[in-house]
Amino acid sequence: MKQLDFNMTLYYHNIMLMGNQGEGKTHKARKILDIYPNVERWIWSPQRPLENFEGYGEEATRLEELDGGGFKIWNGDYSEKTFAKFQTLAMKQKDLWLIIDDAHEQCTKQMLSAEWKTTILSGRNRGIFSMFLTPHPNQIHNTILGSCQHTFAFKLGLESHIEWVRKNIMGDEAWILLPSTQRKVNKEEWPDVLPSRSYLYRDRSQDQNQLMIAGEDFVVNG
Repeated sequence: MKQLDFNMTLYYHNIMLMGNQGEGKTHKARKILDIYPNVERWIWSPQRPLENFEGYGEEATRLEELDGGGFKIWNGDYSEKTFAKFQTLAMKQKDLWLIIDDAHEQCTKQMLSAEWKTTILSGRNRGIFSMFLTPHPNQIHNTILGSCQHTFAFKLGLESHIEWVRKNIMGDEAWILLPSTQRKVNKEEWPDVLPSRSYLYRDRSQDQNQLMIAGEDFVVNG
């Protein structure tokens, strides 16, 4: 079985998972969480949070329930105002993992709240680190993208998304995330269609991507 060369530093490295809905982002996020079951975490997942992350925390519907850290799945108000308070509360904790699903809903390419920016830029001093999930990587603020040591890119359906991933993270190999008929670059060794839950992985400290075909990989505890 092919092994993913995944070396993550807890309480320091941020992770980005990008790809179409249903292609495996949440599945992979859970797999990564499984490696570190004892790390306290808060999960922000606007779409079916208790279904997507069942067993990974206790439901919290009031901000007061977050005080003190722990293992929490937010299932309350998902407004920008509440998200800002969520981030402010996180910065009062120590050694905490934030899982932010649909991250594009809380920022734009041009705008990022002061509270979230503080968490991203200063959170590591308190052991606050994050895992972000989105189907729209080209809408994510550069402060977030620049903070991520690890990127998992699943199949993406829009050429504009692929072009962005190619230019900013993966290089020409990003075209493998589209069917062969849509690729601007295509190599003979690439499959015509990448199976569901396959992905490209990039560690910023490494020179090359790793292509992982569904069913052949597992995450390694770094």
